Amino acid sequence: MGLFKPAWMSENIEKALAAVAKLIDQAEIARVVEESRFPKVKEAALAKLTDEDRLFSIALWNPKNKIGLTAAGKIRNPNRLVFIVENAIDADVCLSMAALLPDSQAKQVAYAKAVCLNEKYAAEVLPKITDYGVFTSIPDKTKRSYRVQPAYYKREVEFKTIGGNGGSFPDALEKISDNGRLANIARDRGLGGYIRIAAIHRIADQNTLKKLAIEFYDYLKGEPSDGEMQNIALEVIRKLATDKAVTEIIETFNNGDKPWIPSKILENTTLAQNVFEKYARDPGNDDRTRISAIKNMTNIDSIRGIAATDADLTVSLAACEKSGIHMLDGCKCTICRNEVHNWEQTGSEVNNIDRTSETYYRCRRCGKTKISYASD
Repeated sequence: MGLFKPAWMSENIEKALAAVAKLIDQAEIARVVEESRFPKVKEAALAKLTDEDRLFSIALWNPKNKIGLTAAGKIRNPNRLVFIVENAIDADVCLSMAALLPDSQAKQVAYAKAVCLNEKYAAEVLPKITDYGVFTSIPDKTKRSYRVQPAYYKREVEFKTIGGNGGSFPDALEKISDNGRLANIARDRGLGGYIRIAAIHRIADQNTLKKLAIEFYDYLKGEPSDGEMQNIALEVIRKLATDKAVTEIIETFNNGDKPWIPSKILENTTLAQNVFEKYARDPGNDDRTRISAIKNMTNIDSIRGIAATDADLTVSLAACEKSGIHMLDGCKCTICRNEVHNWEQTGSEVNNIDRTSETYYRCRRCGKTKISYASD
């Protein structure tokens, strides 16, 4: 059988190249590209291949190697390159096809798919997407990935800070210093939470922040499941520079029908110790507010004072746990040196309405029960 091998299959590369130079039939030339074991012979044959169908077949089945990419580069019909993108399972293939495609929506789709297939390309590729429709079509799962999210939302604000129609490309967020403009970004519900919070971080004017905190009242009034919206409001409150400004916001909600709000604010802000102690000791506050304040206290003597004297057993238990002391003498917290805890846990459950966990305790001595609350 070896006697009937075509000359381009010769083991002598020079003879094989000479044979390829004489070939005319496109089917035979395509066969050389697919079957020759010499890269130089393959390349010489590919240089002579002009049949679009055969070039497409080679590009489709060899999308990552040099031969396949060279074949793709010779294809004149962009729809064939789009087909390769649609069937690609590798980001590098999408990027190679994008480089060959003319500027069009198809090019943008190739970029978007590359990010979906390999998130490491997000920072490099997302800035190249200029079609806002293609940009927003990236699946939520990909957008929320920790490797994609920063680059995605940075690009999103470039689209939406001015106009939002994809026709203009304003400065990136880090170049914006105007407090009013940053506040407008923070207000824009069409933007992702990540970029809204990033805008809040850049606001320097306290009056602007206070106005935002008041505007975001409805965010905090929502159910705790509205996590992203509440986090945005809490970021504004965290940026307020004075204890007075923060406490004014807390008092807006205190003793209202949303008792977890002051608790969340206290958990997520840094205040003077005397402010935390004030909220911890005030029996008029909701238990969750008082417990959140105790968690932020650092003066052990003050915490132990609450543990020893507070009439609310749930609050006194929280103070005991914070200070490292233990329960004794039936249902009353007392400061002691014994490593004994008279309360035993009997059960727990999560309240789906306000997203707090409730833990049930029973006194080993007298059998009295109590509930301890903890917010998410």
